[in-house]
Amino acid sequence: MEHPQHPVRVNPYTSCESIYEVKLSDIKTTHLQAVIDNCGKNYPTLRKIKILMNMLFNYAVQNDVINKNYTEFINIDTYGKQKEKYPFTKKEIEKLWKLVNQNEYI
Repeated sequence: MEHPQHPVRVNPYTSCESIYEVKLSDIKTTHLQAVIDNCGKNYPTLRKIKILMNMLFNYAVQNDVINKNYTEFINIDTYGKQKEKYPFTKKEIEKLWKLVNQNEYI
């Protein structure tokens, strides 16, 4: 009996490798945006990365490590926008409606 395959979990931290060695106080919006732009992930994963960064920066602000949370300036919206899709043209839809009673599979 085969075991069901579990979905691969994404760890947002691993996507931030390019800033591992940078001091938190030296990280600016450009560093964070570069992580987002260069990681090649989809919108839900980018959202997780941004949430992680936001939590880290909020903690640092609350503990006087840094003065500003730069994650509010990260843009992930361009990765979430999808073009509107039209699976059928109007002509194709009309054809389907005409055939609906003629074919048992429609």
